[in-house]
Amino acid sequence: MIAVLNNRSYRWACMIGLLPLLATLPACSTQPAPSSSLALPPSHTGTPRLRQVDIFANGLGFFEFQGLVDNDSRQTLRFSPDQIKGVLRSLVFQDMGGGTIGGVAFPTHPKRAGSVQVMLGQGTTLRQLLEQLRGTPVALYLKGRGGRPLAGKIISLVRQAGSRGSGLVVRADGSGQGARWTINLFTHHGLQSVALSDAQFIRIKDRRIRTAFQRALANLAKPTRRHAGTVSRQLTLLFNGHGNRWVRFGYLLTAPAWKMSYRLILPAASRPVAKGPVLQALATVANHSNTNWKGVRLHLLGGQPVSLIPPATQTQASSGPANQGNLFGGGVGAARVVYRAPAQPFNPLEGVQALATSGKTHPAFDYAVSQVTLPRGQSVMLPVLAAPIKGRSVDLFDLGSGSIHPFTAIQLTNTSGKYLPSGRMAVYRAGTFAGAAQLPVFPPKAQHLIAYAVDQAVLVHTLSVKSHRVRISARLVAGILYVTSQHRTQLSYRLTNVSPKVKTLLLRQAIVPGNHLRRSNCPRSTFPGFNVFTVTLARGGNRTARILEYSIRVSGTNLDSLSQHDLSALAAKKYLPAAIRAAIGQALTLRRAWTQAQNRSATVQAAIDQVNEIESHLRANLAIIKKVSPVYTIMAGELNTQELRYQKLQKTLQLRQNAAAAARDAFEHNLQSMKIGPLSILHP
Repeated sequence: MIAVLNNRSYRWACMIGLLPLLATLPACSTQPAPSSSLALPPSHTGTPRLRQVDIFANGLGFFEFQGLVDNDSRQTLRFSPDQIKGVLRSLVFQDMGGGTIGGVAFPTHPKRAGSVQVMLGQGTTLRQLLEQLRGTPVALYLKGRGGRPLAGKIISLVRQAGSRGSGLVVRADGSGQGARWTINLFTHHGLQSVALSDAQFIRIKDRRIRTAFQRALANLAKPTRRHAGTVSRQLTLLFNGHGNRWVRFGYLLTAPAWKMSYRLILPAASRPVAKGPVLQALATVANHSNTNWKGVRLHLLGGQPVSLIPPATQTQASSGPANQGNLFGGGVGAARVVYRAPAQPFNPLEGVQALATSGKTHPAFDYAVSQVTLPRGQSVMLPVLAAPIKGRSVDLFDLGSGSIHPFTAIQLTNTSGKYLPSGRMAVYRAGTFAGAAQLPVFPPKAQHLIAYAVDQAVLVHTLSVKSHRVRISARLVAGILYVTSQHRTQLSYRLTNVSPKVKTLLLRQAIVPGNHLRRSNCPRSTFPGFNVFTVTLARGGNRTARILEYSIRVSGTNLDSLSQHDLSALAAKKYLPAAIRAAIGQALTLRRAWTQAQNRSATVQAAIDQVNEIESHLRANLAIIKKVSPVYTIMAGELNTQELRYQKLQKTLQLRQNAAAAARDAFEHNLQSMKIGPLSILHP
């Protein structure tokens, strides 16, 4: 029966259903539900424990419990307050022995009437404490009252500016003046204001307030426990039935997103018959739940299901002290599993075996690890894959990077048959750390070129970069001149290998849209987004790599935005076809006519501005001269003359502006009507 239960398809097929639970959850059986008095059955026969944990890539975890119960039984779980809602929304449970589900019981923690709470935080001041006691009866023992208290209820505390006193001054500014607080009381005589600095001590009359203070002080004195705040709400599952039978239940919680890291073991190049590289994958998992994992089956899933529970966005794995001399460590199985490096020269392939089996639950990947023991608050690194992988060691140089040394790289093909998520990868060669890299998402049969170190034994020097442009054709459409050109670029590189080993160097060049390779003296292949040229360098040898490429580019020039001088220079270009140069010449003639019309209009406008200035001067003088004066008569006549001249100039300006507008329209219409080419350029 247990073998049937471990089948994932059967397990979910026989689920009774997803039960969204509320505080008043009804029973899921024909038997009466537990009474409101919560007369729960005894729990001495309940043995379900955590059997399986499914952790998804987006930080969600499904925790499944299985076990045997006898007769009416209950199972008690504890959660933190922020977890209880997610558990109730996702809880599923099943009685597989003919029993029924009696429901779920949990406390709601109603607020007690008349309860008093006093907040004592770090750095709490006397003023902040008194503000919490507004409306509370107190007795203030003041200076100079002979021990007679002032009784009343606290209304408010007010900050007032005043001189620095000998009492409780809150702060002092740069001027030396202090700011003090005043407490307002409601006494049997009425309202009264008292300086807080005058109070020697304050007695609280309400016994409940004094008890709340004592309770808050007792909480401050308690030692802080690591998991004290995580177990605060109790949830009880009720199973009703007869005899010994199998039950199961599960729920969703946020879990730290698991991460994958890799070890790539490369063979020593000096071996005559070298085996291929081996890839090890290790998953880091943290147990941040309230339950210790003991012999559970762990599933690492690549899916990202939608849930009512917000997924965890950051991994909170705790890191412990490093175990010197151990390669891998973790709590797997009933005992702690440690892979130790041998006393002989380090060989990472000895003693490391994959603990996981790949499932088919998710189309990407599903790694299952059996018998995982992990206490809460601890992390473990599990080897989930150790398989040979196809790879070739090469040197990788990016053309145009500005460096002179290539990277040591590995050209990998995923022949493991597993879907590998992205993660950090450490590379080892001949028992020595060789470098590190970031392994991208690696589907089966995919290829990646991964650089992990700098090879200083190979030098790449740029000899020359020659570029030549050849104009091919031109066309003129709607006032825009398009010139099509072919750009040829020849790249020459000097490659030097100073090591005693034969090197395979890959020259990688990013593929630019519109660029085409014409020829090269090196074999060429393509990777996604790159052209790769392969060069074999002999021991201590030199070689020159040449690459000739060309690109077709089209440049556009808007004739409307060019000045008259620029149009004249463009019409004189000898490489342009005659028809295009003639069209540009015609546009130049119309542009000159437009410019001349604008100049004539500007001349009239300048004359009008001069008349306006003269009239302003005459009006200013007439305002201060007596009207019976002969000078006034002369100036009035001059003002009349200038006014007549102004009216004539206004009519002339209107005519000139109309002419300029007509010249502009003719120029623009000529540009829009252009449609010539494409025509070949015979003299580039």
